[in-house]
Amino acid sequence: MPAPKAFTRFQMNPFQPGNPAVFPLTQEDEIKAQKLERELNKAAVAKNLKAANDLYMKLSFLLSPLNHNHRLLKAKIPLFRIAMDLGPFPELEDNLRKASMQLDWQTPEWLEVNFLLALHFVKKGEFADAKLYISVVLENEHVIPSPVQRKQFHEKVIARLSDEFVIHHLKSRQSGEIDPQKLEIDVLKILVSDRSDDDILVSISDSTPIETARALYLLESFSREKSLAPLALPDMESRKGKIFVGGKLFRAFKSRARAAICDPESPVNKAWKEKGVTSLFGGKSLLAASVASAFNRVDLAIYAIAVPVTALIVKTGIEAVCDATEEDFIS
Repeated sequence: MPAPKAFTRFQMNPFQPGNPAVFPLTQEDEIKAQKLERELNKAAVAKNLKAANDLYMKLSFLLSPLNHNHRLLKAKIPLFRIAMDLGPFPELEDNLRKASMQLDWQTPEWLEVNFLLALHFVKKGEFADAKLYISVVLENEHVIPSPVQRKQFHEKVIARLSDEFVIHHLKSRQSGEIDPQKLEIDVLKILVSDRSDDDILVSISDSTPIETARALYLLESFSREKSLAPLALPDMESRKGKIFVGGKLFRAFKSRARAAICDPESPVNKAWKEKGVTSLFGGKSLLAASVASAFNRVDLAIYAIAVPVTALIVKTGIEAVCDATEEDFIS
């Protein structure tokens, strides 16, 4: 079976003659290893880098003496996910490249590593390199053979790439910080108006620099050409085009607000679930303070975008905003 056409210059198979023999684990150690792998994945979901690293070291202590190198490599992928979210880490790119060359290219792990490489280059603004890995991921027909499932996967990949592309383009565009009290007042003005969700998305698009919208269209067009996702994009200047751009911006900004509002132990999350949305306004301005802090922390203090994004977060509801399925990679 031929290798993906965009990837023929890379080594395909780590199982070369002369590799050390892999010795079986005892039943007791196999149970321990599986438990450590589950806990490692949980730590990755929680973005707890220290816990994940400690668990990986314990797993390595079990597997390395018996030459379970391929299994250990697969166990590194949750660490790569955390590093991608919490970085930058200078060694991440080299580690991802090595993993890409060592994993079997017909496995979900290989596909995820190459997706993370595409994401890495998008976040760095190195789009020529990003395009190679986008092609590799979207042209692969072997890991997910079902066209229906592959289309769903492609849509997830393109959405996540767009998120990071938008964040890269808009970071540090505006100096200063968002004021929570002012944000709350302007969010309430939108909520008491008769503006629809689409109207709010249009206002997000209208507040987006035109060069960001154009670059986003180029990335989307390139990715869709390589995928089973719908190819046609609406005209950028049309209302549908503005709703499309606004939706991409909303998703990207919402992803950065998640950490502040979706933690079950956070004051804003508890108040929203226990007392309803009205408890988030007035007094300590819980929602506005949380969202403003999240955007300020990652250099996204663009007030004209933060206002409609926050209003739409309220209209969408905490259950939808915090839906963990949006973070899934391969179902």
